[in-house]
Amino acid sequence: MRICHLTTVHPRNDVRILHKQCVFAAKAGIDVVLLVADGQGNNVFEQVNIQDIGNYRLSRLKRLTKAKRKIFNLALKNDADIYQLHDPELISVGLKLKKLGKKVVFDSHEDVPKQILYKTWLGPMSIRKLIAKRYNAYEKKAVAKFDGLISVIDEITNKFNCTHQITLKNYPITNVYAEHVLPFTEKKKQFVYVGSLTFQRGIKDCIEAMRFFPEEYRLILIGSFPSQQFYEDCQGLKDWERVDYLGFLSMEKVAPIIGESLAGLSVLHAEANYLTSLPTKGFEYMAAGTPVVLSDFEYWHPYFKDCGVFIEPGDSQAIANGLKLVIAEELYENLQKQCITTAKKFSWEAEADKMVAFYQKILKLSSES
Repeated sequence: MRICHLTTVHPRNDVRILHKQCVFAAKAGIDVVLLVADGQGNNVFEQVNIQDIGNYRLSRLKRLTKAKRKIFNLALKNDADIYQLHDPELISVGLKLKKLGKKVVFDSHEDVPKQILYKTWLGPMSIRKLIAKRYNAYEKKAVAKFDGLISVIDEITNKFNCTHQITLKNYPITNVYAEHVLPFTEKKKQFVYVGSLTFQRGIKDCIEAMRFFPEEYRLILIGSFPSQQFYEDCQGLKDWERVDYLGFLSMEKVAPIIGESLAGLSVLHAEANYLTSLPTKGFEYMAAGTPVVLSDFEYWHPYFKDCGVFIEPGDSQAIANGLKLVIAEELYENLQKQCITTAKKFSWEAEADKMVAFYQKILKLSSES
């Protein structure tokens, strides 16, 4: 079996695409090809054949024109049994592949119609609502023609009407984090946030929460800022001097930093597209034995109720109070045990088995029809 993954938006080292889906499929004996558009050239990573069409990721116009043509041609050249699309803008490529009799799976990482409502650069809310409505109709109609649909939560999966569909939750590769668990006495006086460094994800709130702690405490930020302007806005905050900004790091480098931190932060603002999502980094914090401070979203409670503290998002004082609760030494050992125990229930290793079975089902049923 050969699976060909296509993305012009995500980086080649995207954890969900490369480290989880591609690498684990390759470990299961599947021939895996990943097509990317970052200009870093071709290479092989843990049996995954990465092929690059050139640097198009940072130009939306080029992605929608040249990149789509190039990735379609390269996909055909690879002659895969299944083509898996990771970007909404590649749906049209999938439809072209279907016309040629290819098996196509769409991987919906996020609820795109909801996201559109918060993209202010698209214009006023009335325009965004119209775009979201039209995209939603287009996406559902197109995906219904594909052979499979993968998504990260049931609420997204259930929106579609595809012949074969499955939810593969974006849980962590627990073994990577479990080896970095440290007892309270060996933890550094630091808190960690990993992920996109945006206003909506509470980055300014996290920075401002540091003013409520003694000077020896630090905030570790790992990830990328969406713009130079927002980066400079954060640097202009009085409490930025309490921050260690490390930029984007590989999963292997992130894991020990989480393990040595007292608490992990996932304090997204209460926007509609976040209320029914799962905070991937929250699961990573748990797997490394690091208690979490999270936004008080009802959807998150079943997953994290025994592993940290829920707070009102958008409030730096509430974040600080939550952090103080989870790092109380008399409670920490029990919280940490709960994190480690709970993390075992939410592992990518189990999701990967379902993924491979899903591919096999698509090919088996297509061969029988």
